[in-house]
Amino acid sequence: MDDKSDRDLDQRLAALEARINSYNQLSSRIETLEQSVNSIKEQLNYLKSITRSIQELQQEVQQEQSVLSHLEASVENLQDDLLMISDIDTFQSLQNFLKRKEFKEADQETAKILMNIINKNSDTISPEDIEKYPLGPLRITDRLWQKYSNGKFGFSIQLQSYRDLGGSLNTLIAQDQDLMFQFFDRIGWRQKGELIFHQDWQVDSSSPTGFLPLSWWITPYGLKIGNFILARLIKLGF
Repeated sequence: MDDKSDRDLDQRLAALEARINSYNQLSSRIETLEQSVNSIKEQLNYLKSITRSIQELQQEVQQEQSVLSHLEASVENLQDDLLMISDIDTFQSLQNFLKRKEFKEADQETAKILMNIINKNSDTISPEDIEKYPLGPLRITDRLWQKYSNGKFGFSIQLQSYRDLGGSLNTLIAQDQDLMFQFFDRIGWRQKGELIFHQDWQVDSSSPTGFLPLSWWITPYGLKIGNFILARLIKLGF
């Protein structure tokens, strides 16, 4: 071969070697990419398994929450029963009225029970009596009202309505009359600017939430007694 032929051959070999090197590099990159893809697939599979585990855990949590809610309801019913045992004679009539949805009669019975417990009546009860009123009777009465009204009536419901308006122990101590009137408007005790305490009021499915109990609040002290009742409920942890 002459020099020119040798150079052509060398150039071809060099070009071929370059192509082989490029191919090897490309193959190496492909292999690396395949490894990355496989790694990503493994991670995705792992994430899928975790997702399935989380979903299963969520389902288990939901089931446990359902069981817990059922147990809490059972415990609350048992608490009501236990509270009633020692005072079965005292609260039996109230419970019967509430079971029959005779809410007006239940309201009158509530006032009678709560007054009798401290040997008072609507004319003789005083703010001082309210300030030291015991927790037990109020708690039993509240739970009975809530239970048989499906959470529409009761002391806790009334207090929550007052709090929803911005009421607190401080506003009660300050005897905020405007706020008290807003509270009465909200639960239906003031209609067209007039208090219904001494009117022949009626109760039905359209009555506002928190409308009852009512008669327990009616004393010669007027609005003042309302401040003391709500304050006592707050201090007792309602």
